[in-house]
Amino acid sequence: MATTTMNIDYIMTMANNYEFDIDEVHISNKLFEHFNEIPSYSLPILLDILCVSKSAFIQFYKKIGYKNYTDLKEDFAFSKIIRKKQIMDRHRNFSLTKVLPIMEQLSGKSIDINEIDLVCQEINKSNKVIFYGSSTLLNKINDFQLDMKILGKDVQTSSTKNEKTIVPNNGDLICICSSTGRLFWSCEGVFQDKVVNSLNKKVLFSKEKLEIKGIDYNIYTNTFNDYYEMHYLYLFYLDLIKVRYYEIYVRGQQL
Repeated sequence: MATTTMNIDYIMTMANNYEFDIDEVHISNKLFEHFNEIPSYSLPILLDILCVSKSAFIQFYKKIGYKNYTDLKEDFAFSKIIRKKQIMDRHRNFSLTKVLPIMEQLSGKSIDINEIDLVCQEINKSNKVIFYGSSTLLNKINDFQLDMKILGKDVQTSSTKNEKTIVPNNGDLICICSSTGRLFWSCEGVFQDKVVNSLNKKVLFSKEKLEIKGIDYNIYTNTFNDYYEMHYLYLFYLDLIKVRYYEIYVRGQQL
């Protein structure tokens, strides 16, 4: 299990390393995109999806510790089994009466579970979810991405630089992570024009109370204490969203 965790973490870190145009990032992105299906793919099918040579792919998976393609497939299958169990165990042991007081103590404000459920509703209605913002925060969503993938929802991360920005399609949910709101005034044209000014539904994670036109849901992550506690609160919110999403839209279905 430790090997699985390290390998999958490396792949997710590379997949989210959107600032670089290298084969490792491309391969990792495709592996994450097809995470649920990898165990059933033959090598020729996967190579067609990756659009890289067999030798380049072999070099990639050997670099991160896989002996061969079968080893990689078995690792993906095992990781999915473990994560499915963890999601269900987390849901079974989850208690709002225990979690919400901790979050409220960190934030100094009450947590509106109805707003969280509305965000889950938007996730369920969306084609996919795209997170934009600070790499400091986006680097923390690997587990959320993988678990939501298993729950049937794609979650991507995007740069806010012009040539790197993922332009959302109709039906995509936009999540913007900006500690201070500076992102809205300092980023380049494509992010402003195609993301901030789009008609897509938007969720803002911020430690400041920002009044931004077009934001549908504000998730306030300030802790009035240590800066790094904001990161804990952010992760608490992601965990809460994931558990509520499972409770409302997935429980009882075959994963």
